[in-house]
Amino acid sequence: MTSTMVKTNGQPDPTAVQAFLAAGYQESDLLYIVLAISVKVLSNFSNHAFGTVVDERFAAYKVA
Repeated sequence: MTSTMVKTNGQPDPTAVQAFLAAGYQESDLLYIVLAISVKVLSNFSNHAFGTVVDERFAAYKVA
């Protein structure tokens, strides 16, 4: 569901949402996904704007 939310810019097909809920998840679980995506976007935008340096121990995971 997370990939679907990202790929569709937060506008998943209603059938995808229904399948998610039918799998046993709740609407609150979907909101947690929205929250996680939001935190990641905020972090990325902030790091790009301020040129945050990646800690040495995470350097291997850096994306150019």
